[in-house]
Amino acid sequence: MKRVMRILLPLSVAALAFPAWPQSSLPAGTRWLDHLNEELLPFWTTDSAFGNPFGAFPGTRCDDATLYDERNPCRDSSGTWLRFPAKSTAMA
Repeated sequence: MKRVMRILLPLSVAALAFPAWPQSSLPAGTRWLDHLNEELLPFWTTDSAFGNPFGAFPGTRCDDATLYDERNPCRDSSGTWLRFPAKSTAMA
């Protein structure tokens, strides 16, 4: 019983000394909706998002939501990891 008290007492003191506060800096609900509509849905509401054949989802997309093409790299990929062949960046 003494051992349990030795463990619980410091934990109780720490819980009282450092209470959990709610985050006051969360973005407004409109920011979450903007993020969904402007930043996420463009990548997932195109026919190419389902892959060819269906279910073979593309692993790399350009910032404008188009599929990555090694022969014609994305305009936004100047010198980034996107220039490597897909085989070398595949996740295990």
